[in-house]
Parts: sequence; structure tokens; C-alpha cells
Amino acid sequence: MLKTSKRLLATVLAVVMMLSMSTVAFAASDSMKVYVDNDYTGVDNAYMDRHDDVYVDCWDDIRDIFPEAEDMLSVNPKEDVCLNDWADEFDYTLRVKNNKVYLYSDGRDHDDDRPTIDDDYPWDDDDDEEEPFISTISIYRNGMYVSNAAYRYSSNDTNVYVNYPSSESLKAIFGTVPANADTTYKTLQQWATTLGYKYYRYENNVFINNDGKTPIIVMLNGERVSFPDQQPIVVNPGYTMIPVYALGEMLGYDVNWVGGKSQRVDIANKNHTINLYIGYPNMKYDGKWLQMAVAPIITGNRTLVPARFVVEAFGLNIWYDNSMLSAGGPGVVHIYK
Repeated sequence: MLKTSKRLLATVLAVVMMLSMSTVAFAASDSMKVYVDNDYTGVDNAYMDRHDDVYVDCWDDIRDIFPEAEDMLSVNPKEDVCLNDWADEFDYTLRVKNNKVYLYSDGRDHDDDRPTIDDDYPWDDDDDEEEPFISTISIYRNGMYVSNAAYRYSSNDTNVYVNYPSSESLKAIFGTVPANADTTYKTLQQWATTLGYKYYRYENNVFINNDGKTPIIVMLNGERVSFPDQQPIVVNPGYTMIPVYALGEMLGYDVNWVGGKSQRVDIANKNHTINLYIGYPNMKYDGKWLQMAVAPIITGNRTLVPARFVVEAFGLNIWYDNSMLSAGGPGVVHIYK
């Protein structure tokens, strides 16, 4: 009887040990965050099994990661919550890096010119908290802001790429869809050249022009001034025109549109008042008429005034820097208060 009990106990212990070993063998990885096209999806419970397949907890996670799944009427992947199967279903590329899951909707692989998750991303492999670098680009066409449907991979990479799907992004940027937009891989600069545009880049801003005008950025006391829609432009014979409301706001001056037959706009600070007239190359400065080389204009539903004449009338310093043009950058107007 004692021997039988010992045998039974030994058998039970062996079974327990086997189950323990099996549990270890099938132990999942730590929870991982999931990114799609480098945007965090909010899903942070992904895990990897012993076959290196990636899973999430439930169908709601699948919907958060793959919006396409919501409209699927009949899908029969191998496992409902296996990201690998869903990635294959919708032609996504899946990579796991630094205990995070990255999915790409453009089907990028190692043969692409662009870096992949396993290639040359500018992060430290030893730093699990560092996220992939990606920088959104603001794009201006012929002096007007049109889109941010482009990005850079690295601060050291001068190339700018359009968002996927390319046809939608290119339409937003250029107003037209080039032939083979979704099947031809090009940088934004290459697309601009193909479509007859000149291409200029300054930091995370791209200017594309086919109207013969040079894009301009404005620096006030060394800091770049942002314009929400209409950008400064240069008109012949080389005068910079700046949106008047943005000019007044950045200088802290009052701007008042009088309109009427005279199409007048007033700019004033505590000491001086300037009256400008659309299409008329003269201004009133504290009641006295002064001649300008160029008249204020209206373009893009914005009133643009000659920067030098207005700025110098208020006693400020202004100068133009064209040193970046030869390197594919815009012209720069510096204003100092």
C-alpha cells in the first residue's frame, strides 16, 4: 500500500512538472504597444507567442488597429486576434522592435529605398522608451498652405515622402493625381519635378512653386513667423509682400480694414498710423503722403502690403537674405524690433 502511494505521488509530481514546463514553453512576451504607420493606436496589450506570432486580447483591439476590419463581412483568418494574419489579410508589413509592434499600410519591405523597422531607424536599440522619429511636413503651393500629407524619417534625411495612399496625398498637395501615383515610388521632390514645380525646403516646411515666384519666410528677432494660409510672396521687381493682419499681429500693432471705394487698410501703433490703399502705390504716414515702389494687393483672400516700406515707416530694421536659394531653400526676410 505504501509503495502504491509513493508511485501515485511520484506520478502526480511528474505531471505537475510537465505542466509547469509546458507553461514556461508557451509563456507569452511582455505586453507591447502597437503602432500603425508610426502612429500609436492605443492598443498596449499585444504579446508574442513561442512561434513569434503576435496577438492581442480581443476584437475591439483588432478594430482599433485595422479600421478595414469593421467593413469585412466574411474573414476567416487562422486566429481571430493574431496580428500576423490580419496584416497578411490587408497587406500590412509587421515588425517587432524594442518590445513594440510596428505595422505599415504601404507594404514596405527591405528592398525599398526607405528605411524599415529592422534597418536604419535613428533610435538606440538599447533604449526601449525611445519612439521612432517621424516628422510631419507642412506644404505650401504657390504661396498657400495646402497640406501636411508628407513626412521625413530622420533629422539627417533630407528626403520627404508623401503619405499613403499616394494618390490622395498628391491630389491634396498638387491639386491633381499623377499617372501611376499609387504604383510609382518617388520622393516629394521627384514628384514636384515631374509635375513642373520648383521645390524648396526649410526645416519641416516644403514650398512648391510653378508661378515663377520665390517662396519667402519671415524671421522676427531671429524667430520664424508662421502664417496660417497665405504666405509672403515676392513681386517684381523684387519686393516682399506680407499679409497685413499677420504683420500687425507679429509686431503688436492694430490693423483695421476700412474697405469701401478706397479699399483702405490702416496699421497703427501708439506713435504712428499708416493708411494703405489697394492698387495705389502711395501711403499716408501720420497724415502725410509718401510714395512706395509697389502697391498693396489682394491675393488668396488676404491683403498683402510691401514689407520694407511699412516696417521702415515704423522705425524697424529689415533686410533680405537669399543665401539659402542656391541650396534649395527659400528667401528669408529678417525684421528686428
